[in-house]
Amino acid sequence: MAASLATLELRNNTDANFRLWGEFISDGLAAGGWTLEDTDINWTTVSAPAQNTFAGYEIWKSPDEVGLTNFYLKLRYGSFNNATTGPALEWQASFSYSGSGDALSGKVTTAVSSISHVVAATSTPRECTVAAGPGYVMITLGNGVTVPNGHHWLTLCRTRNTAIEKTDEIVIQGYYYVTGSPYVANQTFTPDIAFPYFPNTGGISQQHMWSTTTPNPIEAQSVAAMTTHGMRGRRTSPLETILGIHPMSLTAPNSPVGIAGQTVQVNVYGQDRTFMIGTHSTGWFYGGSSVSGVPLFLFE
Repeated sequence: MAASLATLELRNNTDANFRLWGEFISDGLAAGGWTLEDTDINWTTVSAPAQNTFAGYEIWKSPDEVGLTNFYLKLRYGSFNNATTGPALEWQASFSYSGSGDALSGKVTTAVSSISHVVAATSTPRECTVAAGPGYVMITLGNGVTVPNGHHWLTLCRTRNTAIEKTDEIVIQGYYYVTGSPYVANQTFTPDIAFPYFPNTGGISQQHMWSTTTPNPIEAQSVAAMTTHGMRGRRTSPLETILGIHPMSLTAPNSPVGIAGQTVQVNVYGQDRTFMIGTHSTGWFYGGSSVSGVPLFLFE
């Protein structure tokens, strides 16, 4: 597994800025052991795409895992629909690929795209992360900031069975900002069934970000961690790539956890993992029915 961190301008006003954030994602997947199967992008020469246009695609294969089927992630990199353009991503996944061309094969998830975003990009540099390894990806552009300037997060993660073993079932959860509110897409799929995605445009509701209050130690503190789940008629096992905590965990007297951009240790499925603290903002992450929270993104 590997983690990548950079502070980038999330806008496509120049070829260089477009290449920076796109290649950052590409390099992060490669560092995590993912295999680039096919692409029509050369990150040295590609030009920033025009408004509402994609520059090209990459198809990635997950690292080998004993007894499990590799899965594939297709990403398209582009500019969203504003004259002051910022990052647009499209994501799609499957458990098979023919080996050439831009189309995944077998049961393929619904493609989800942020190209319809229409709020002008900003020159303010934002923290970005990519964590990747066997059975998972966690990408953030803007590290959880919900200001509407092209910020994203995207995670793919295998579910677990009752024996806590990884399965051939993947949950995809993605986020970006549309006019007036966040947009979240949640998909769960197996080699045989691609469940439809569940879109949401009014903040991350319980339907998409279920939460519990199981205590987990964070820097020797007992802080209630909110877990996230996929959906397939019922909740899947909790994801190990994205968690949440109540904002008071960052500010309450005698119980500081940290601030946005810092890392914390959380024990997930019996393994200590490093998470990056995202930026708190109302509507980002719900615990109970309406309590806002702070996202924790898997870092390594």
